[in-house]
Parts: sequence; C-alpha cells; structure tokens
Amino acid sequence: MKTSYYVEYATLQNTHWWYLARGEILESILRQVVPADRSRRMLDLGCGPGGLRPMLAQFGRLVSTDFTFDALSHCQAQQLDTLVAADGMKLPFAAAKFDVVCMFDVLEHLSDDALAARELFRVLKPGGVAIITVPAFQWLWGRQDIVNYHFRRYHAAQLQSVLTAAGFEIAKTSYFNVVLFPIVAAVRLTFRLLGLNRGKTAADVRSDMRQPRIRFINTLLRKIFAMEKHLLRAGNLPFGVSLLCVACKRAAQPIRQ
Repeated sequence: MKTSYYVEYATLQNTHWWYLARGEILESILRQVVPADRSRRMLDLGCGPGGLRPMLAQFGRLVSTDFTFDALSHCQAQQLDTLVAADGMKLPFAAAKFDVVCMFDVLEHLSDDALAARELFRVLKPGGVAIITVPAFQWLWGRQDIVNYHFRRYHAAQLQSVLTAAGFEIAKTSYFNVVLFPIVAAVRLTFRLLGLNRGKTAADVRSDMRQPRIRFINTLLRKIFAMEKHLLRAGNLPFGVSLLCVACKRAAQPIRQ
C-alpha cells in the first residue's frame, strides 16, 4: 500500500461507514468466541494504522504488528503499546505464544498464504483461536484490490483449504457485507466487462474508500452494514463482499493408558 493511503486510511478508520461497521461486526464475533480476559495474549497481525486497537484491547493483552513502518508510525502516534514490525510469513515470535490471533484483511496481501497460515498456526497456543477476514470472490476484483496490492480474493472453500492444510480446524466460515453485495457486484462487473481495470497499476487508480459527502449517507450505510452482526450470530451468510473464518488449534489430546 502506498504511503499516501496510510495517511488517508488513518483518518477514515475512525469516520468511514465501512470501517466503523466492520469493527462492530468483528467485536460481536469476538464476544461470541473469546469472552473478555485481560490475562489473554492476543496478536493483531497486520494492524495497519491501528483503528481496531481500542476494541481489541478489551479482550486481552494485545501485541500489534505490521510489515511497514508507515503503518506502525500511525500506531505509535496513538501511543499504542507493544508494536512490532513483522512479516506475516516469518513472525518473530516463539511457538505457542498467543491465545488469540486476529488477521483482518491481511492474508490477501501476502504472496504465500500457505506459509502465512502455518506461521499463524505455529504462534497460536493449543486450544487457541484465529479470527480471519479476507475479501471475497476473485470475480469481484477491482481497483481497491489494485490500490492495496492484493494477490487474490477468496471463496470459502479456498480459505478453508489453506487453513486446514496448516493444521487448523474450522469453527465458522461466513461471508459478510451481504446487504450491499448487489451494488458492489454490479459496479465491479461493469468495470470488468468494459475492461476499465485492465492493465492498471496502483499508480493508475484511486481508492474506493472515500468519505461520503453527506453525513446522513455515511450513517445510513454504517447501520445497514452493521446490522449483519445479528445475522452472523444466528448463522452463516451464503455470499458477500468479505469472508470471515474462525479457526481453532486443537488442544493436545490426553494420552490414553
């Protein structure tokens, strides 16, 4: 991601409907999976500008990592504790160090997602939980993927395969951002059919993440997106712009005599 976008996202993460609603959804999932416990060790892998830090800190002692110093400098400015520069495919942590690992919209940035999944599994304690989100469906590829230097988008079976190959057991897989899916799909398919993104690089396109000029629109979109937290509590959603997975590292089995 370009340095200029970190500056932009550092502002948008506290005001833009997508970031705010996604934060509500992720908090709801965390409350289901891992009750608050300040003794728990948590890793926020690929924290970006650190917008989710206040929410995540409710659930345990948080270590935040990112690959770029541009991202970490924004976190440092917020005086976030325990910041580590780290490559998601080669984590500088001992095995079985964390009770929970959060990896929100990061895996798609890594060239070798299988290696990253194995590292995720390695640093997680037996009985621990990984909560992962990624962008969904390769056919939804658009300028936001180009701007963010994504390698891929995922469908559910693909993400599950990467994680189970690393040793994880899958507890939940669901798409989300389903309400706005038809609009996003229509726009991105139109761009694709017209070839408007063909051959484009990050230098050629602008981010989709623009603050709505009318505050009411921003509030409305946030409420529409955030209401999906209730749907996700009840079950899994069959499609959406994003994909969520809760994966577990099985605790060591007792030796039978």
